[in-house]
Amino acid sequence: HKRPWPESEEEASELWRLRIEEQVLQGDLRDRDRAEQIEMLRERYDRLLKDLDGTDELDALEIFLGSITMAFDPHSYWFSPASEDNFRIEMEKSLEGIGARLRMRGEYTVVEGLIPGGPADLVEDVRLKKGDRIIGVTQGVRGEFVDVVDRRIDDVVALIRGKQGTIVRLMVIPVDATDESVHTVVQIRRDKVILEENRAELTMHEVPRDKGKPLRVAHIDVPSFYMESEEKAQGLEYQSTTLDVQRLLTEMPEVDGLVLDLRNNGGGALDEALSLTGLFIPEGPIVQIRDGDGTMEVLGDPVAGVAYDGPLIVLIGSQSASASEILAGAIQDYGRGLLVGSAQTHGKGTVQSMIDLNEPFMRFPLLSGGKRGGAIKLTTAMFYRINGASTQGRGVAPDVVLPSPWDGYEMYERELDYALPWESSSETAFVPWSGASLDTERLQARSDVRVAANDTFAWWKTDLEERKRLEDEPVSLNLQARKAEMEERKRKMKASGQDPEVLMGSDDLAEPTEETPSSEAPDAGDTTVDDPVLAEALMVSRDFILEQKPEPKKGKKKA
Repeated sequence: HKRPWPESEEEASELWRLRIEEQVLQGDLRDRDRAEQIEMLRERYDRLLKDLDGTDELDALEIFLGSITMAFDPHSYWFSPASEDNFRIEMEKSLEGIGARLRMRGEYTVVEGLIPGGPADLVEDVRLKKGDRIIGVTQGVRGEFVDVVDRRIDDVVALIRGKQGTIVRLMVIPVDATDESVHTVVQIRRDKVILEENRAELTMHEVPRDKGKPLRVAHIDVPSFYMESEEKAQGLEYQSTTLDVQRLLTEMPEVDGLVLDLRNNGGGALDEALSLTGLFIPEGPIVQIRDGDGTMEVLGDPVAGVAYDGPLIVLIGSQSASASEILAGAIQDYGRGLLVGSAQTHGKGTVQSMIDLNEPFMRFPLLSGGKRGGAIKLTTAMFYRINGASTQGRGVAPDVVLPSPWDGYEMYERELDYALPWESSSETAFVPWSGASLDTERLQARSDVRVAANDTFAWWKTDLEERKRLEDEPVSLNLQARKAEMEERKRKMKASGQDPEVLMGSDDLAEPTEETPSSEAPDAGDTTVDDPVLAEALMVSRDFILEQKPEPKKGKKKA
């Protein structure tokens, strides 16, 4: 992307030729059969061409209007109706449909898997199976099937999704069919599907200490701030981050400390950031918001009481953004807990409002032809911490800094095109937490000793230095030279205690999975006990807990 734009078709073709040669070479380096590699590449480029050929006027409009809005700041955007649906599903972690993950394979939409407990998983008679190819979709029990072979996956998904309680029938070629003329029909009643894999999750850890029993530390991973806003507004039962975390706090046994993991959390609903922060402080302001005309509003803890009052560690990373930074900043400003993680969070301190554009289209159905207007997401305000500092650009700095596998990557807000600058405002009045004392210098020093002795952290530093050195170096297309480079890299990995098969095992030709809904959220690494960052955060929590010397605490219900 840093190269000059090709000046001729011949120059562009040469770039493609070099790129494809590199991709063939990647297969050779993995000892893949050459014919298999070429066939995979052929399928990849056929799929890319099909996607381009399938571009319609709404796709073009979304690219055009999205480019205009993003020239004002990187978070303003116009969503086509289909993109708006996916965005709302991602914000709420639920949808109305059948609960099947789909992907494109050649001309077919293929079932990749079923969401446990979803409508498709609960069918008792003829059921969908992984590998089934969907060739037709119809609404209700008597409708005519619409042929979906060679159709865009988002078109197929739109046909399959629908209102809760309605019926959809799928005509499929079973995965075990020996003849493509064999097909079967699966009837499914749509229902609400909860995307469990993207919700808050609790795990328990025992952290050793020099004397006595190990400490019991809870780890709650919070991947996003989600909320079913329509259900909440209507007074119905709804899903939300705060409700899930509150439930986990009441279910967890007595613990010595809690690690709240926000490393993979790119933000979400502002109300959820406020209420989740409120689980850990008794009352008070949480964030300040300045709108376009300069009016400042202070938003506080929406519910009285504390759900957990024991030692708290908030684990942050470079992908912790927006609402995550509000929570982390408030916890730090109150002195409520210890922030541990990357040198800074992402640095998104702006506020976006969703403006529904469907109403005008619904008001004039003859002119709109029954089409929807989508929605526009506009940046309308900026966040400020209660200490007056904005999180925009600079993010939130931890009390104890840990290495990150993402160090050195250009992935911060300040590196985005047209990002707004950092600002500050005045501090608002608040009462600091009195239940903890933070000797951050001593905690950092103890962590530094462990980090220096950790082979994985040492490898990350070495690898970063190597990546920076090679950043502008040309890539060889000589097979023997590349094999020698790969073997040298493996040797360095082994010398640093790393497993080359794990670190070098990704396949650049792996076909992306399209889900219902699809998600573009990046995978920020493991959050299991095998994760070295979490492992070190647990050791920092041990040092922190032993300095506090509290009695074991149990989760309490919010008042």
